[in-house]
Amino acid sequence: MDFIELSLDYSVFEIITSAQFVNKTLGELDLRAVYKINVVAIKKGADQIVIAPGANAIVEKGGRSGCCL
Repeated sequence: MDFIELSLDYSVFEIITSAQFVNKTLGELDLRAVYKINVVAIKKGADQIVIAPGANAIVEKGGRSGCCL
């Protein structure tokens, strides 16, 4: 897992999509409320990155997300 520490309180890291998140929108998952994280990017395949995805962004199988904690 890639990890960048921004400060003692904040970090950015890359996670592999969990099976329980597949085919759900970020809004449905409500990751900010449930896990206290913000998704700052979603990587789809080898060459597509969605920066600052909105609530309607769909999490796909095999994707990766950049999260800020």
